[in-house]
Amino acid sequence: MERDDNWYRMIYDYDASTLDNYTQGLMLKAAATPFPQNGENIIQQTMRVYMLNEKSDIHGSKYIDYTWNGKSYSCDSYERYWHGYLIFLKPLLYFFSLHDIIFLNIVIQLFLIYAVIIFLQHKNIGELQIPFVFLWIIGMQITTMFNIDLSVCFYIYMISILVLLIKERFIFRYYHYYFLIIGMCTAYFDFLTWPLVTLCIPLTVYIYISNYKNKIKMINFASLCWGSGYIGMWCMKWGLASMILQENIFNNAIAQFLLRSSLFINGDASENILYKDVLLKNIGIFGKKMFVLLFFVIAIWLLYKYISSGGKIIKKRMIPFIFISFYPFIWYFFTKNHSYEHYWMTWRELLIPIFALVCGCLKSIYGKKQ
Repeated sequence: MERDDNWYRMIYDYDASTLDNYTQGLMLKAAATPFPQNGENIIQQTMRVYMLNEKSDIHGSKYIDYTWNGKSYSCDSYERYWHGYLIFLKPLLYFFSLHDIIFLNIVIQLFLIYAVIIFLQHKNIGELQIPFVFLWIIGMQITTMFNIDLSVCFYIYMISILVLLIKERFIFRYYHYYFLIIGMCTAYFDFLTWPLVTLCIPLTVYIYISNYKNKIKMINFASLCWGSGYIGMWCMKWGLASMILQENIFNNAIAQFLLRSSLFINGDASENILYKDVLLKNIGIFGKKMFVLLFFVIAIWLLYKYISSGGKIIKKRMIPFIFISFYPFIWYFFTKNHSYEHYWMTWRELLIPIFALVCGCLKSIYGKKQ
């Protein structure tokens, strides 16, 4: 990872192919850093999430120099995240090297992709197979496969979709719990990469296969449930950590929230950004010939579907999907600093309107038949 640098592009001039070695490095440090003998118990040290670092107090509120097995170490803490990924990463690192884990990551993701394709056909909604293929191609799935941190949200939304397809009737009855749990899992496992997809991709599929009359109302309630799980789970970590560590973790968390939602670049108040700059930065990812070609192929494919259906569509069926397609732009508004500085990662939120609008077009075409 040091050889490739923190943000290495698998395809030289395609920002969409950027590997996030920096965050992946933090995850590995969190998994590998020995607990310091500083008088804290195991629960307190787990709440701290110490990680090796050469710089003082970058992420958390505690900086420690200590000796372990005769070697000197420096580390800081990272209390504001749950770091749920460690539940899987620590055991895996006990048996496998990082390269083995990445290979395993590729295998599991390919099986998940295959499973979703099969279950879409099994549920007689095979027309969604091509939109999913477009989603994975445009989302540079190969880059996600090679990055542990970018993979987290992929696993959450893919497993959520499989659960939806397998337990359709159960989810229809308890969809509020379904989206609440997805939001909680996202806050627990994710490193703030592209979390909104864990709501919007399953929500798009849910809207497509459901028969609710007032779908806008359902979308709002499902979003509220996901948001309650997501924000509530964050706050729970800060609250528990504050009680156990006898420190105000909320101060650090709120400071980071204010920074990531600010108009400042790199925390410098002298460098301001505008909302349009955030949008241009993220949308600019698609300013490559191959992306333009892919969008052209999608348009031709939808036109073919329209003509083959006899040129008849039900336009009102598009409305819920158009509604979902605005979600990333709202997200960018409230996370301006984060979405601008980390555009090479946050651009994937724009997969939502692409997927939602394609599914909406299919729903308006296939709606009469269904």
